[in-house]
Amino acid sequence: MTLFGRSLDRFPFHLLNLAASKLAGGNTGRLRSHLVRGILEMNHEFAASLRRGVPSHPCCRPLFMRNLSCGAPRAGLNNSVETWLSESAFGFGAIIAAMEETDRAAADSPQMLELLRESDGAVPEFGAPPSRTAAPIAKLSIGAPGSPPPRILVDKEIELLSTKDPADLRSLYAYLPGPGSAQTLGAIARRYGEQFGVRISRSEVMMLASCKSAIFTFLLAVLNPGEEVGGMTPEFPMHRSVPEILGHRYVSWEPRIDRGKFTYAVADLACLLRTHPRMRVLILSYPGNPAPFMFSEEDLREIVDLCLRSGVRIYVDAPYHEIIYPQIPGNRYPNIFRAHPAARDICVVSLSESKRLAVPGRRIGYLIAPEGIIRAMTRLAINFWSCPNSLNDRLMQWAYGDGYDAIVAWVRDEAAKYGEKAAHTFGRLKELEADGLLHIEQPRGGFYAFPILTPDFLGCAGMKALAGRGLEGVRGLAIYLLLVYKTAAIPGTSFADPKSFVGRSGIRISFAGRRVEDVAVGLERFCGALRSLKTGTVFGIPEKYGNHVDELLAVL
Repeated sequence: MTLFGRSLDRFPFHLLNLAASKLAGGNTGRLRSHLVRGILEMNHEFAASLRRGVPSHPCCRPLFMRNLSCGAPRAGLNNSVETWLSESAFGFGAIIAAMEETDRAAADSPQMLELLRESDGAVPEFGAPPSRTAAPIAKLSIGAPGSPPPRILVDKEIELLSTKDPADLRSLYAYLPGPGSAQTLGAIARRYGEQFGVRISRSEVMMLASCKSAIFTFLLAVLNPGEEVGGMTPEFPMHRSVPEILGHRYVSWEPRIDRGKFTYAVADLACLLRTHPRMRVLILSYPGNPAPFMFSEEDLREIVDLCLRSGVRIYVDAPYHEIIYPQIPGNRYPNIFRAHPAARDICVVSLSESKRLAVPGRRIGYLIAPEGIIRAMTRLAINFWSCPNSLNDRLMQWAYGDGYDAIVAWVRDEAAKYGEKAAHTFGRLKELEADGLLHIEQPRGGFYAFPILTPDFLGCAGMKALAGRGLEGVRGLAIYLLLVYKTAAIPGTSFADPKSFVGRSGIRISFAGRRVEDVAVGLERFCGALRSLKTGTVFGIPEKYGNHVDELLAVL
């Protein structure tokens, strides 16, 4: 067994541990940060080697978890905790909040107040970037809807909480059955059955604390030790992290990319299933996060046929299934139940109100699945969170009952607004494509674009200069955009292997902001930054933000 090209029999783990120990209290921030990251990468490689079935070596226990001191053993953490992946957008958001706090602290100075009056957040071509002004951060990174939830939903919640009936009030805070109340499950089953063109019974529906809780409980319910999970790359981070946390290998279904356009070939999936006969779950997401790819119903029919023959269940993560832009002729969500009559036997569909109703903090999700899976997941759910939130349950009972028509009208109006923001984003990025800086696929749903940066841009003078300052590739570009251009976007390394083409070339841009104008400011800066870098023009990171570089390198 080798690691980084060296035999583990001769690998100096003791020296790395000693170095980490000596540096632990020293004032050697950047060196220590690089060393710690290197150790974590080795831990991650070691964990991956175990998942591949490589035998353990006595000197290759996860380094961070080793007890470097002598004496009695101490209580610690799970040995794999430092290898667990997570959604980088949350750590990224925390650093953005810290930057905003820094700006607020300086906002009382006369100079800053004058800048605030003069600055509109725009970027003169190759001129002073927004970090030299009081302009706010443009959040092209955020994965939460910019609109407030529908007023009718808020009014209904106020009405529910204003009841004077003690029994009714008590019911809003009471325990529920594990999958949710029969009334709410029946309403959801009826409405989604109408939408999907199939008959769904309430025993095939489960209310959850979010789509994230759905994937945890689903994989626990259906997988046995040693079985594998496949999914589309670039992937929403938890599609990979949850299987790996549960001890299952994640296998990537790589796209074919032609000038920024993604294609997931069924022939490639068939090859993947032949080479990974222990794959038992395939995760699909469309329109996706980060890439806005959409299958056709013919594609889905072929995928279901292949999975039926291979004994693989399909998990469809569908939080954006109603955010489909009406401006594009013939554009509709390709429903897997409609695509194949046998899909009901092997498919599970996860749905969410976070994006649909702009209520991400309420954590409302559903699962449509065969009854046997619902029963198994209910047993797990009772162990995890007992039952759904009772107020959420009552609110959704109304949203899929008496309030359904009004809610659907609001959702369709929001989808049209996202379509406008998508069109503006696509138009601006096409300008950069004409300049030879990136390639871009037109989004048809959701609220993300995922441009692929060209080799010509990634190898330009400005990118080389950033690399010389420790900001390499798309990850370094994302840090530079945030700290210098005050524009947040998430690099492809957060959604794919950093060594893969998608990981090292892609960058996710969200147009979830409330208005086209909000998104336009960030896109103006993004375009200005890339064009400036292409000419070799590189600005320095302001001293007030300098301490965030290592934090961002660790998060991204």
